[in-house]
This record gives sequence, C-alpha cells and structure tokens, in this order.
Amino acid sequence: MKKEETKDLAYYRENAEEDFMTTPISVLRYIAELELKALKIREILNRICEVEENVFLRMDIEQLIKEATPYENNN
Repeated sequence: MKKEETKDLAYYRENAEEDFMTTPISVLRYIAELELKALKIREILNRICEVEENVFLRMDIEQLIKEATPYENNN
C-alpha cells in the first residue's frame, strides 16, 4: 500500500500559479461564476436556517408562556 504524500498550502499555491498561466480565460470565468453562485446558495441556506431557528424559538417561547400562564390560556 502506497502512503499518500501530504501536501501543504505552498505546494497547491505553486501549482495553481503555474496552471493559471496556461488556463483559458473562459475556464477561469466559469470558475468565478460557479463560486458566485455557490456564495449565493450559501447565503440563501443561511437565511432559511435563521428563519427556521426563529420559528422554533417562537414556538418554544409560546409554549413556555402557555405553561407559565395555564389559567389565562383556557379560553
């Protein structure tokens, strides 16, 4: 079994700089567009999670209020 070599950030940076010089601009643009879309998706997911957390928090608060005031909630 061959041991996998651990590469550090400097290794990847050097390769990226070498590859950058020979990579077509259209490929670089495509990568940039994908990164922007990924950031937008992450932002949307974070907003969804915040809303869900707020809904659950609101439900918890409402339940605590009901438990703290049992006689007032018997309508």
